[in-house]
Amino acid sequence: MQFRPSRLALAIVVSLIARSSHAKDERYWERFPLPPGNSRGIQQAGIDAKNGLWIMAGSACYYWDTDKRDWQTTPLRSSAMHGKLAAFHGTAQTGLYAIQRGKERHRGDVYRLLTGKVEKVTTFNYTQRHPEIGFHVSRNGRLFNWCDGILRVWAHGAWKEWQVDIAQRGVLVFDQGKNVSLYRAGVLYTVDEQGKTARIDLGDKIGRKATRGALWGRNRAIVLDPNMRKLWGFNPRTGESIELPPPMRAPRGTNIRDLVSLPDGTVLVLAKNYGLRCNALQRLAVDGSMQWLKETASLPLGNSLFSNQSTGILLATDGTLWLAGRDPDVLCLRSGKIHQFDQRVDLSPFRTTQVATDATGVVYTAGDDHLYAYNLGTSLTGLPRPKARRISSPGREQWRVVQKPHVALKRLARVGDLALLCPDASRNQFRVQAVDLGNGKERFSLPMTRGDWLRFTAGPGNGPGEATLHLKDRLHVLSATTGETLRTVSFPNGNPRRPRPLALAGGRFLLSHHNERFSCVAGNGNEIWRLGKEELGQVLLPPVAGANVIVVETIWPDMSRSYVSGIDANSGALLWSESVDGLGQGIALADDASHFVMATTGDSAQAPEGSDGHREISISIGEAGAVTTTKWVGTHTPEGRLTCRDSRTGKILWVHRQQGVPPAGPPVIDHAAGRIFSYARDGSVLCLDGKSGKLLWRTMLPQPPLDWHSLLFMRPHHASSGAGILLATDRAKILSVLNAATGEVHECIQLVEDVRSHGLRVGRERLLTAPWLVKDHLILHIGNELRAYEFPTEAYDSTAQPL
Repeated sequence: MQFRPSRLALAIVVSLIARSSHAKDERYWERFPLPPGNSRGIQQAGIDAKNGLWIMAGSACYYWDTDKRDWQTTPLRSSAMHGKLAAFHGTAQTGLYAIQRGKERHRGDVYRLLTGKVEKVTTFNYTQRHPEIGFHVSRNGRLFNWCDGILRVWAHGAWKEWQVDIAQRGVLVFDQGKNVSLYRAGVLYTVDEQGKTARIDLGDKIGRKATRGALWGRNRAIVLDPNMRKLWGFNPRTGESIELPPPMRAPRGTNIRDLVSLPDGTVLVLAKNYGLRCNALQRLAVDGSMQWLKETASLPLGNSLFSNQSTGILLATDGTLWLAGRDPDVLCLRSGKIHQFDQRVDLSPFRTTQVATDATGVVYTAGDDHLYAYNLGTSLTGLPRPKARRISSPGREQWRVVQKPHVALKRLARVGDLALLCPDASRNQFRVQAVDLGNGKERFSLPMTRGDWLRFTAGPGNGPGEATLHLKDRLHVLSATTGETLRTVSFPNGNPRRPRPLALAGGRFLLSHHNERFSCVAGNGNEIWRLGKEELGQVLLPPVAGANVIVVETIWPDMSRSYVSGIDANSGALLWSESVDGLGQGIALADDASHFVMATTGDSAQAPEGSDGHREISISIGEAGAVTTTKWVGTHTPEGRLTCRDSRTGKILWVHRQQGVPPAGPPVIDHAAGRIFSYARDGSVLCLDGKSGKLLWRTMLPQPPLDWHSLLFMRPHHASSGAGILLATDRAKILSVLNAATGEVHECIQLVEDVRSHGLRVGRERLLTAPWLVKDHLILHIGNELRAYEFPTEAYDSTAQPL
């Protein structure tokens, strides 16, 4: 009897095969951990000839050990603080090399990087400040160095030298390579594989500041002068002019922003598309035909391969082009097709500055704070794959306040449930519009003079229901309900410069005069007390005040450290002043002002391994006496700290240290539960016990915060358990709703929408600040609009099921 499988069995087998093949080809973005004790981002990334990953971060060079799944430190250093400088040159195809200043003056060392080993290849002479200038690795792996009119080529274990007339700065054209760089003098230099050079004086054919270009085909080049907004075509070997296609000669062609070459001889042009009202790429074929790539719509103006912008054309090799946009997206152009990787879906990187790819197709991108890998479905770091987030919309819109299309919001301030809008002048009409955040209706509107409009800032008043407006020559205290003027504080001694008024109890105001001194004024404008920069130094962060104490962070001009001080609000006496090892990121004050929590970023408080000693610094600060600090000399080990102090004495109650994870804004206090929350630059949200500083939980979000106010705590009004929620806004404009008790994510909300034209996405709405939460309304400031969406906080009870 012959066996014949049923249709169901065949379907199951086919389904299993399809799933297995899909899983094998699955790709996703994976975030690498930063090297230990390093939090200053990644300066460079490169791939060696055996697909090894190298980065330069902070002050050292690291290699990723795939077996140990950890960073391996190398002897190379890369920091100005060590008096040395290193840079990567080359690719996986040509070999990766590092350039470093030698021990002898004007001597540079060349190292070859391979599988975690650093091998010294040769040395060379240089006179310029940076030895990596005038150094290049050609497509055949040869090393080129030019300095002081001498061209050197490293081949067969020795340097060959030629006396040539070559400018010192700039990038030469090697081996008919992809890039064309023109010097300010309007002269193009080319070098062939034998090291022979050609000097072509293009004269008046190009602008003297033209720096962007691309090779078109085999013997043609196109140059863009961004200053004169013109294009030129010429033969890079002879300098003869070449006529460009009609689309590039049209008047609208002057809006071309950038050019880049592909290995097949085609040129991609970043230009303004007037039909889509956006920036997009168009392909210039070898035969002169041009075609718009509509999938690249919404590329930002900052794209530039040659000016090393933080966003732009990242990589053009092996027929693949990677681009990064601000809104934020990563686009991949391969075989003429666009693949879009949206950060909201698969956690693709944003603000990428470096990019590298290996022979297996893995793409590494180094962003502001992390390194990402677009891998082949297998974890490269051993870390669990990030869970895909379910993204929802903000919900039902409750109200919207829209300024005229040509009128933007000059300033915006919130006082309780009131928003004070100061729009740009329309027909020389200056005013402040007060909007009720509960219903979006206007409560009142105040006319202003031009001088008042230029100096306008706003903040809370001395008591509930009051608002303070800083105008040209006075403080205007009014009722937040009716707009009625309650009192006016004038400045008899002249208007302070950038006063930043802070309302105190008893109708007083604290003024910060251009960060140089403090003064406390009464309701009649008379000065009660003053503290100058001689006692405090220069103000770094806006002060916080409560009850009878003021806490402020300052810095001395001749010191690299900052100080945090307590001031008696009644007399202005300096209660205490303590040194802070690092710079503050924000201060949160308790409700009763008995203590405060300060977020800082600085060096490790303990001597790092390999330290060669320490030095003590002593400085006298007013009535606080001498303050002695200890500065360790050795390996730089940055860390983030949350420090809790007594407000009246400055005594440290507890300190929480986080190696390599600096905070990205002020902490947030849950006074009822006694918990402290912090949002760090690596995208992690921390929860600490308020009494002991013990870490209770840590949740990793896909991206760092949007701004300083990205973390918001809210306790649901009707929740049965009374547990609070945390709202964390990241750079992707995604609002993550976290359970404050456990750190689990309840929901992820997309705060902005795509902008479409002719059916294509041509951009994304601009979210200016992190959202507010007022009366179960989520308030967003998008462009020249205020929007409110329904946000029922009681739905996020601790019993709700998280993602």
